[in-house]
Parts: sequence; structure tokens; C-alpha cells
Amino acid sequence: MPRKYFAILISFALGGSLVAADKSASSTELSPTEIVNKNVEARGGLQAWRAVKAITMSGSMGVGGNQRTTLAVPSSTGRKPVLGMPSPRPEKEAELPFVMELARPHKQRFELKFNGQTAIQVFDGTNGWKLRPFLNRREVEPMARWSTTRQRAPRSNWSAWRK
Repeated sequence: MPRKYFAILISFALGGSLVAADKSASSTELSPTEIVNKNVEARGGLQAWRAVKAITMSGSMGVGGNQRTTLAVPSSTGRKPVLGMPSPRPEKEAELPFVMELARPHKQRFELKFNGQTAIQVFDGTNGWKLRPFLNRREVEPMARWSTTRQRAPRSNWSAWRK
């Protein structure tokens, strides 16, 4: 019973905060430039961001899974098909842990763990290499030319980081 009252109290508090946030947001319209500038200042300013030499991000990546509904395939003869339908993909996504390290200028290392094996992709600013053991590629391979060109290209959302 106390959980029910607690849940109701939380929902009212959340609803009230959303109404208050909506009123304050509509009264202070910010331009995209102002939003970016506030974000930069909240993180210590552009000079502090540019002074960072390396950064590491880790987390998990959802892969696979299928929440889409399947369509029944009617048989042209009305009988069961001789070849069975392929087994459906699992509905739940697999969560694969990863670690991505970025360093100036344009250096990157990405590790992804799957079934007890680790895939690695490395870019040193000019050349890239990859190792993908779960695809039976257990030798280090150079990255394709187009892929390394993409790595060097400035990206708008990373432009402050890439300089």
C-alpha cells in the first residue's frame, strides 16, 4: 500500500515539474547558437575543452533483436511448405560492452566484446587496422582507404574535439 501512495506522489511531482519546465521553456526561447554556447560554458569553456588531450567512453551497445511483427506467408498450394521458415530472430537485443578511446589529433581505439572475444579497431591519425575474431578474422587487417578517409574528415558534432 505505501508503494502505491509513493508512486502516486512521484507521478504528481513529475507532472508538476514538467508543467513548470514547459512554462519556463516557452518564455525563454534560445537560439541554437545560445544552446551550444551554454553547453560549452557548462563544461568549463572552449579553452578547457580544447586542452583535453584524450577521452575514454565505455558502455554497452544493443545489437540484434527484432521487435517487428512478422507476417504470415500463405502457401500457394494450401499445404505446409516443404522447407520450413527460418527461425525467427530473438526479440531481445544483445548488450555488447565497448570501450572507445579518442586522442588528439584524430586518433581512435575501439574495442567491442562478443562471446568472450574482443574486436579491435585502431586509427592512428593516418592509417587504421582492425581485428574481428568473431567473424573468423583472427589476423590484423588494414582498414579500407575510404574508411580511414572518413576517420580524418571533420564531423560537425566532434569539431571542437577534433581540432
